[in-house]
Amino acid sequence: MSAPTRAAALATATLLVLLTTGAADAGVRPGTAKGAELVKTGWWWAANDTPLDATVAAPPQPAAPNVPKGTLPVSSAGGDPEKFSALEFKLSGKPGGMVETAVLVLRENTEPGATVNADTAKILACPVTESFWADGASGQWKARPTYDCDLASAAGERDPRTGLWTFDLTPVASLWTSPDHQGSTSVALVEAADAPESFQVAFDGPAKEGVGFSFAVGAPPPSGSLPVAGGGSPHSGAAPSGSLGASGTGSSAGAAGSAPALADTPQAAPPADVPAGEPAAAGPALENAAPVAAPVAAPPWYSGIPAGGYVLLPLALGLAYLMMLALGPDAQPAAGPTQRGVSRALERLRDAGTAITSRRQS
Repeated sequence: MSAPTRAAALATATLLVLLTTGAADAGVRPGTAKGAELVKTGWWWAANDTPLDATVAAPPQPAAPNVPKGTLPVSSAGGDPEKFSALEFKLSGKPGGMVETAVLVLRENTEPGATVNADTAKILACPVTESFWADGASGQWKARPTYDCDLASAAGERDPRTGLWTFDLTPVASLWTSPDHQGSTSVALVEAADAPESFQVAFDGPAKEGVGFSFAVGAPPPSGSLPVAGGGSPHSGAAPSGSLGASGTGSSAGAAGSAPALADTPQAAPPADVPAGEPAAAGPALENAAPVAAPVAAPPWYSGIPAGGYVLLPLALGLAYLMMLALGPDAQPAAGPTQRGVSRALERLRDAGTAITSRRQS
């Protein structure tokens, strides 16, 4: 085999690998699941509608002739929704975590009539706003779950060679991990065609291994973590409270004990060679400047005494004064006629001991 033939064969094999991979950017293929569990699926048909009068029994509706069993159809009739499907997931991540990856891949069904005008079809994945919805196929139109594409949406990208649709569900899944989320972790596949366009795309369901998805939810931030430098949300366009405005002055209403604003920090002194009467170079005013580090005053000696110590302190001083009167300079009872109480008793004991000692020696 010549070198050009080998190069052509290698290029063909590489192209086949890329085509069969599907969503090559995320590595997600139909029939694979990562980071979540597909709980239930369902789809609803506008033709399957109940009468306005609830007392009249609705006749049984035949199954849609162009929707194969086990598929999830999405269709538009003249720009109006005719069929839409929903899928509910159970994420493995904890509430409050940041969604790193959320990709959904669906495969078109190839049976005759199941997919029509797919090359011009426009499909959105939108969050379901109800906390519960019943699964099933060709459900009643009045029982369809509500959804809101204004909260978040993901446009499906179709690969015409493989018939795979890829949806980046990151903005939708980010709503699911919010701590105050009240709805279900479900996504609705709805048409987004303009009138008078019509199409139908029937996706193979989980029984046909036509659904693939990958979710990656990071751990929630630790409690009490430091905010982003500068204050406020990292994606917020508003300036934090107390920050500098266009004039270079800080906010006048700062919280007590907060750090000084940047406008109040000391700036470099103007050059000494500036002529008298001429303004210095433009810069923040220094009259309100504060030192970078003010000296810390030493606490008074009595700051560590508890509240009860102030009551006992006079008693301790009085007792010390009485002991000073009772004892002499050498910590002995003082002699003299003014001796009282314990001092007189100690003096008598000492005199008695001296007398006994003298008698024994004599």
